[in-house]
Amino acid sequence: MFYTVPPQNGRRFIVTGANSGTGREAARRLALAGAEVVLAVRSLEKGEVAKAAILQEAPGAALDVRHLDLAALASVREFAAGVVADGRPVDVLVNNAGVMIPPRRFETADGFELQLGTNFIGPYVLTTLLLPVLLRTPGARVATMSSMVANFGTIDFDDLNWVSRRYSAMFAYAQSKLADLMLGRHLAEVAKEKGWDLLSTIAHPGYTRTNLQTAGRNLGRDASDQLPPVRRTIMPSQTPEIGAEPLLFAATSPDAKQGAYYGPSRLGVVGPTHEATIPRSGRSLDVAARLWDAAEELEFGVEDAGPFFHGTKVDLGVGDTLAPGFSSNFGEGKQANFVYLTGTLDAAIWGAELAQGDGPGRIYRVEPTGPIENDPNLTNVRFPGNATRSYRTREPLRVVDEVTDWKGHAPEVLQDMLDGIAKMAEQGVEAIND
Repeated sequence: MFYTVPPQNGRRFIVTGANSGTGREAARRLALAGAEVVLAVRSLEKGEVAKAAILQEAPGAALDVRHLDLAALASVREFAAGVVADGRPVDVLVNNAGVMIPPRRFETADGFELQLGTNFIGPYVLTTLLLPVLLRTPGARVATMSSMVANFGTIDFDDLNWVSRRYSAMFAYAQSKLADLMLGRHLAEVAKEKGWDLLSTIAHPGYTRTNLQTAGRNLGRDASDQLPPVRRTIMPSQTPEIGAEPLLFAATSPDAKQGAYYGPSRLGVVGPTHEATIPRSGRSLDVAARLWDAAEELEFGVEDAGPFFHGTKVDLGVGDTLAPGFSSNFGEGKQANFVYLTGTLDAAIWGAELAQGDGPGRIYRVEPTGPIENDPNLTNVRFPGNATRSYRTREPLRVVDEVTDWKGHAPEVLQDMLDGIAKMAEQGVEAIND
């Protein structure tokens, strides 16, 4: 090993794909350095096996196995909602998980080409949904794993999902990993533009022998016809212990730079980590920004299945409805044209705390009775996309249940929000533009 992870005591990491390969090695090294690690995995069983193995080397390490399937946006949203509901800082998000070169074109649960959906759309949505938590954490980072294959990738905006052109698993993989590189670069640009205390870095593992090379190819194969893990290669290659180091450097080194790309130093394939050259395919920041917009459009095309919440001070019962047409609980109390709902408990807590009225705040689980749309008051305002999963509808919301075990924001945090709203009112800006 060439890179020593500096002490990470008191820091919390989320590592996707942490049950095997570079993800497992990253989680192991982080745990040994004292970090708390959330192992975000598709298979909880394999995640628990990885956790047990890491604990053999790092007894007492704080490891938390959670389910995350990047090929299903419902799972991504559920995972992110759980992290937000923790009410705890996240210091570093490590976007590591991926799939490589299946034997034919597969689709995710949401209809995306498998590699685009798993390697790029899922991590993009996860990153944007966790931005509110990351930005509350001083010095937070997002480290995203790309691939040297990104050098050969192109972004086909007319057919990102390989529907109309002849499918090539290799070039689809290259496109998805180029998209990861651009995801990290554009996030770095957004962070600089908005003055965020957030570092976005990118890495690639060179040629690292992991199960990634065979797991994709084994999709659809019978159990008796599974390809074995790669043991020998014609090209120079390395083990996950070394292959994970560019990602670990990007995630933990105090020398890592905003928007920088890290990889092996020997022919870009093996060896110690260095700052890699951005390939020509990934240099256009305009293309990166356009890709971010395309990803948002694809995300918004997948209906949020909830569960949904509504925060208020109104006393309601199961079966009651909340409908537009009444005085708003916010701002000047004008007649509301919409009723609002959210997919995160945290946003509903804000609604309960900020609503007008003398009674206690209440949060209800609700179901929409008609179409919903992104809340323009919060979408692409403070954060890119709809990070708080906030929506509105012209149709009634039906109360399904009341949430009673929620915890409000700290008094100083609530006061900061109230002061911000008061300042907006002084400037003639409505808290909600209905």
